[in-house]
Amino acid sequence: MDRAPHRLLHAFVLLTLFTMSCAGSETAAPVRAEPPPTSSPEPSLSDDQSDASAPLAAPTAQPTPPTAQPAPATPQPEPTTQPTAEPAVVAPRPAPTAPAPTAPAPVGPSAQTVVLQEANPRVTGVVYPRPDYDGDPWSQWGQGVVLPDGRVISAIGDHIGRGGNSFIFVFDPATGVMTQVADVADSLDHPAESWGFGKVHGQMVLGEDGDVYFSTYWGSRRGLEFDDAYQGDMLLRMNTDSYALEPYALEPIGVPVPLHGVPSLAGGGRYLYGEALDPFSNPNSGGLFVFDTVADDVIAWLPDERHAQFRNVIVHEDSAMVAASDGSLLRYEPGATTLRPTGISLGDRLRASTRPDSSGIIYAVTTSQHDLVAIDPDGNVRSLGNAVAYSTSIALLPDQSAFIYVPDAHGGTANFGAPVIAVDTSTGVQTTLVELDQLARDGLGLVLGGSFNVTVDPTRRLAHIGFNAGPTHESPWGEVVQITVELDNQLADRPAANAAASSFEAATDTFDLAAPLTGIRGHAVAVADVNADGWDDIFVGTFADRPPETYAVRGAQGPNPDRLLLGGPDGFRLDDTFPGRLARSAGAAFADLDGDGDPDLIVSRNVRRDFYGTEILRNDDGRFVSVLELDGERGGRAVGTLDYDGDGRLDIFLVEDKWVGGSSVLFHNDGDLQFTDTTAAAGLPNDVFGLGLAIADLDGNGADDLVVGGANRIFLGDGNGGFIESTGADLDWDTYGPEDDIAHVAVGDLNADGRPDIVFGQHYNSTLDFDTEVPVRLYLNEGIDNSGNLLLSDATDAAGLVGLPTKAPKVLLVDLNNDGWLDLVTTASAGNGAVPAVFYHQGVTAGIPSFAAPAGLGDDQYWIDAAVIDADRDGRDDVFLVEWEPALPSRLFRTTPG
Repeated sequence: MDRAPHRLLHAFVLLTLFTMSCAGSETAAPVRAEPPPTSSPEPSLSDDQSDASAPLAAPTAQPTPPTAQPAPATPQPEPTTQPTAEPAVVAPRPAPTAPAPTAPAPVGPSAQTVVLQEANPRVTGVVYPRPDYDGDPWSQWGQGVVLPDGRVISAIGDHIGRGGNSFIFVFDPATGVMTQVADVADSLDHPAESWGFGKVHGQMVLGEDGDVYFSTYWGSRRGLEFDDAYQGDMLLRMNTDSYALEPYALEPIGVPVPLHGVPSLAGGGRYLYGEALDPFSNPNSGGLFVFDTVADDVIAWLPDERHAQFRNVIVHEDSAMVAASDGSLLRYEPGATTLRPTGISLGDRLRASTRPDSSGIIYAVTTSQHDLVAIDPDGNVRSLGNAVAYSTSIALLPDQSAFIYVPDAHGGTANFGAPVIAVDTSTGVQTTLVELDQLARDGLGLVLGGSFNVTVDPTRRLAHIGFNAGPTHESPWGEVVQITVELDNQLADRPAANAAASSFEAATDTFDLAAPLTGIRGHAVAVADVNADGWDDIFVGTFADRPPETYAVRGAQGPNPDRLLLGGPDGFRLDDTFPGRLARSAGAAFADLDGDGDPDLIVSRNVRRDFYGTEILRNDDGRFVSVLELDGERGGRAVGTLDYDGDGRLDIFLVEDKWVGGSSVLFHNDGDLQFTDTTAAAGLPNDVFGLGLAIADLDGNGADDLVVGGANRIFLGDGNGGFIESTGADLDWDTYGPEDDIAHVAVGDLNADGRPDIVFGQHYNSTLDFDTEVPVRLYLNEGIDNSGNLLLSDATDAAGLVGLPTKAPKVLLVDLNNDGWLDLVTTASAGNGAVPAVFYHQGVTAGIPSFAAPAGLGDDQYWIDAAVIDADRDGRDDVFLVEWEPALPSRLFRTTPG
């Protein structure tokens, strides 16, 4: 009985993370000589402006416009506080009259970190080397940025922007050195005592060009008199190699939106999103601008009187959301001329948010009530409790199980011990990871105040947190410190936050999946929303090469072709228009091969006896058309897609099995659904055979790598369109019979070290023939050795992955119980053959993940393939299992809370 496995291959995609801006707008400058007039240890900074008895005072003196201002290239409407019919887009910048960017700033003063705590977790701290000037620097409000090499860029600067300045620093965690690399006013020859260039108030953003973008902010807007010309805040770019600053003078005055402050900035890649505040006619209103870093231009300016309380910009893919004064969110979408209501209400004003997690969920905190919430892509808001106190910056942890914050940014964090608090994203349970105030007193001689800049390095698992600090509890300002917490030491030994297993509910009949899949020997599955109706659809491929009478069960008259099942609120229905074939369909993958935005289909075929070969089907608005027999000779098994040469088109890797002959092949996408064999040109050998495939960036160089299951060979992408085989790992298995094969491959970070680990499934006939028990095997990714080979350690036994008494060709890594850990789904059976065997993740100890073995192992039942699907759109991942025997149905299991 041929029950050879295949793997539905999906590229392991690393989400380019957008961190969120966390901009505040404080309301009074610190005065060192006098203690604050309230019980707060820091001056009153009530930037939530919730005190109705103290309304904001508009500036009492309008500034005089500059008399020598050059004319813009095109007439430009003056921004107003009222919405306009068309956005007041800033014209392309003319040649600026401001000084040109200076040469790279000389390296300034530096300081060395001090170890504040050796372990559990390891904590280090460094005092920013104080600039030699008369101002009073504060910590950045918002977030710094971590560069790919681990360097951290952050800022300190004056609270008030008159005569103030900002200073840019780089921290290298490898050396522990903090160095001043730029003096903003100096670099731009800014006139003394002019408004502008207070502390950096929003997010620092890493652009797709590798430069860092940020904005100045003039500071408090309560009771100020602008008795000289205030032109607006400046958008700046810093080259991360030379640290040279370049002003973006979109107007001759050098600001993205004239006469507006920029309290918030967010984004990433090509586009920046900024809140622009009008400090003159109405200090409570302004708008959102969108800046294109490639075009060097503001491409959208949307003033809106509803847009108020400038604190934070949420960025999600190509859209952005900002707060309205009533606690709701307004959305910008590309091409829009107005901000539209989202229907999302937080009940309080947005203050800070995280980047979206892998499910598109954003975690946020509000201003006055300190509500912690989760906002899903459909706009549903889930409460996660309340923060301990006012918080201005939160950051998602690398495994997405929690986000962290530090309470009381207005100076009172020492009252709580300056705790770093982790909020479980599933339950809302808050856990103090470490208290920093006493560590800072003992190691730095300073009391921690407020402000905060919480930035997480997801690769190195470091949290970098900026604080105001001072000599006493009553005066915790005057210095700025950065404290770095090594998250691994704190989180590696924690149990799973929600360790109870989820439950499976049999749902095959509920979703009408039995009848459409009669007359087939299922061997391939792929899942995608092919018709853009919001429901997952399923492709099932069959081996139709056996005697016809063997298919004539459960009402079938004989073999049926490959099937496409369309999902919907009433279950699944057969797509009668789908051009299915009677062939040997061994693997499948959905991918947008022609770049039109919808998923096309690749069906890998194991060619024997003149059956049709590997095929590409184009998706035309939800209907599939066969356009190409990609390969009619190979015994194709697994198939996956990747852009190995970075040309923006998805290429195809087809795994060849060991029985037909030939070798696995790489097809380059030439466009228009035409492909060329570039296996040799990419440096891949001609003797690669296997059954499974995973595509992921295993070595962290930004290029996809290939893991071929069966041969157990690994090819590392070099980032230049080539591959180099990694030969350092011992991936050999013991075998007990002639058809004992390693099968499918799954990749995911199982021990929260930031590196994707590898799990191999097994297609061991000896489990059925000789009652041998064979586990699926886990290899932990230990990084790269000096020879460029991937270091892998076999953690199968240590992780609790017990031997299985039947085949388990397919393995999936998916968080079934939403506890933040990836669970291991196999296509072996548990529950005496009733359900798939799932190993639930129990947490990590000393870098080794632990899994709970399923109950009821022992039945011979197994499934040939499997896929994750959200069949009912309840937000939980369900599991679809493909059956080989025509007498048995393929199975759908809904995941329900345990």
